[in-house]
Amino acid sequence: MFRSSMLAAVFVCGLFGAAQATPWTDTYTYTLLFGDSLSDQGRAFAASGAVPSPPGPGFPFYPPSQPLGPYFAGRFTNGPNYVDMLQANNGLVTGGNFDNYAFGGATAALRPLNPIPDLPEQVGEFFASGTDVGSRALAMFFFGGNDSFTAAFEAASTFPDAAAIGLARAAGVLSANSVRDNVLLFDGLLQDVAILNLGDPARTPRFALPNFVGVAPPIEQPAPATGRPLAFLVSAFTDAYNARLMEVSEELRGVGFRVTDIDVASLFDNYLDNAPSFGVTNTTQPCGSLVTFQAGFPVHDFSSDVCDESDPASVNASAWFDDVHFTQTGHKLLAGAVQSAVPVPLPATALMLGAGLVLLRGLRRRG
Repeated sequence: MFRSSMLAAVFVCGLFGAAQATPWTDTYTYTLLFGDSLSDQGRAFAASGAVPSPPGPGFPFYPPSQPLGPYFAGRFTNGPNYVDMLQANNGLVTGGNFDNYAFGGATAALRPLNPIPDLPEQVGEFFASGTDVGSRALAMFFFGGNDSFTAAFEAASTFPDAAAIGLARAAGVLSANSVRDNVLLFDGLLQDVAILNLGDPARTPRFALPNFVGVAPPIEQPAPATGRPLAFLVSAFTDAYNARLMEVSEELRGVGFRVTDIDVASLFDNYLDNAPSFGVTNTTQPCGSLVTFQAGFPVHDFSSDVCDESDPASVNASAWFDDVHFTQTGHKLLAGAVQSAVPVPLPATALMLGAGLVLLRGLRRRG
């Protein structure tokens, strides 16, 4: 009796374990992704013409808007990013059953005079393409970082602190509402949606380190030359954005969407708070440090000895490749979190077989 029960239990567990590894293509006919630099697979790089900016005196520059040199194939990191990993895990083929509209520098809220395609423009690109996504498509949305930077810089000239925090929080709500409004455009086309929230950018080197960026530098526009810290404004935005996203998810469920919330904020905190368990020994200094801005884009210097860019192990022992972007270590964790969170229902045959084994166990007990 014990042996047969154990075999049934092991077999049922095996079925559920296999289901977790089932590629998305077994459930979803098409996957769409909308996002910013963390999800960009080379669109910003291609749009730039793949032309590096002129090198500065004494060291090479590698702007993340044009990821060259140590940046990998137009990604904003040192190797394949989490999207590449999800593609490999799930049989996603660009232009076949997957399209990624993410663009480095994009925001959730529309900036009409900005040449970078923000969320509303990315969604517009999709609808203009006329792509047939089939009977059950999945749409993923991952934004917020650039919105938080803009909000902090714009609120930095407002005093007292409470008023500035209020502006940053209002911007967070506005950006989350933009996610809602753009998801609603898919009503009638798809029901499955994954929304990723935002890890607090105040913990990135750009704002955590006491450098010229973390204190509203004169070189950063439109931030005023106040010397005022920005981290508290970035955090205020993030708290409001994430709180509003939770409400947005409920509102979307109320009108028929199947929404998966992916808690990047908690993943991000766990990554930094328990770095050694992920093989990370450096959580403060980025491999490439921010030194200036060119035409509004950040420029990084990789000439320091923080990382040996020729050695992946050296780079991946650091949490940060540049001042706001993960190394591959963070992308692997993010890919795992998304893979685990996106629901892939068990095939009906597996459910029937599992139920049969449970029934068999019950009958054996009666006997």
